[in-house]
Formats: sequence, structure tokens, C-alpha cells
Amino acid sequence: LSAFMRDFEQLKKLTGCAASLDLASIYCARAPVYREVLFSVTDHGRPRSSYADSRHNYWSMLLVLLDVRTYTCKPGTIKAHLDLYEQMGKEPQTRNLGQPLAYLTTETGNPNQYVHIWVYDNAGDREAKRAAMWADPDWIAYTQASAELGALEAQENKLMVPVNFFPDPR
Repeated sequence: LSAFMRDFEQLKKLTGCAASLDLASIYCARAPVYREVLFSVTDHGRPRSSYADSRHNYWSMLLVLLDVRTYTCKPGTIKAHLDLYEQMGKEPQTRNLGQPLAYLTTETGNPNQYVHIWVYDNAGDREAKRAAMWADPDWIAYTQASAELGALEAQENKLMVPVNFFPDPR
């Protein structure tokens, strides 16, 4: 158990998040290569594993977190909602979070839904960036205007990690 706890502390240090034992075991169990890469780093935090130079960079895959957010607007309000976001929300959100991987409206399916995907290095990176965004007066002004518009009906958020057989989305 002490060896696992040492490895767990190393995981927390490298991922920048206050991970739980469950999270640590998920990261270590997802694929044996993660454990090998995670615990074969130099003093500078760079991987020594041959996997790090392979076509699929498992090191970066371990340290990427996708925040997939699906919003549903009340029928007939999505255009007004997205216009408001473009006018008031886009600038403070991208200033704090960076550019999204995608910001999408529906081509087929529910015409009242849109999806955006944000890429973070890890849970700690996400937490810090979102805290900065929620401390930004411009973002607060946007969220208040959005609430007054009343277009949002539902929201679904998923934190996801990439599979190891496609390139890093960054």
C-alpha cells in the first residue's frame, strides 16, 4: 500500500489536481502504458518512456481533460441566446479559458441545442481557469444578461478523456 500511496502522490503532483484514490486507480488502470509513462519521468517532468515519442503521445493523453457542454434553449430562443453570447460572453470566456476546441450548433437533431468543448491540461487547470472566469466582472454581467433573457432550458456537462488510438485534440 505504501508504494501505491507514493505513486498516488506522484500522480497528484503531475496532474495538478487533488485526485481521489478512485481517480488515481482509474488513471493507473486505464492502460498499462499510462502507469509506465507516469512513473518514468525525469526531474524536469518530461517522460523518458519510448511511448512519449510514438505517434500517440500517451503522456499528453493522460494530461488532457475535455469539458463537453450541451445546452438546450427554449424553442425559438437559440438565435437570441447565441447573439447575446457573441456580444457579451465570448470575450470574457475565451480570455479566461482560451479558445474552445469546438462551438457547434445542430445540423440535424434537436435544433434548440448547441455544444461547446473546452480542453484543459487536467482537473486543476480546469478548476483554476473556471474560477478566474467566475471572478471576471464581464463574465458575471453576461451570465446575468443570459438569465434575464431566459433562453436556457437545460444543461449537460461531461468531463471526458481521449482514447489512446487517436491523436491528442490539442
